[in-house]
Amino acid sequence: MEMKLHLEDHGQDFLWFKVAGNKVVEAGPFQNWLWAGKELVPPKRWQKGSQIIWADGRVLNYRVTRVERS
Repeated sequence: MEMKLHLEDHGQDFLWFKVAGNKVVEAGPFQNWLWAGKELVPPKRWQKGSQIIWADGRVLNYRVTRVERS
């Protein structure tokens, strides 16, 4: 199942990730070239306030604000 994770807006160039399984398949509105294909550690359930933890252990500074399930 693919879902769209909306992120806190602190002026960064990316505001959402589309995620399938444990990979980012699309990012926007900018920097798709940087984020697409990145692996993450998915929590048991994505929800508002979730942190994005990358497969290498780094943590994204922007928390999830909304989850759209498709």
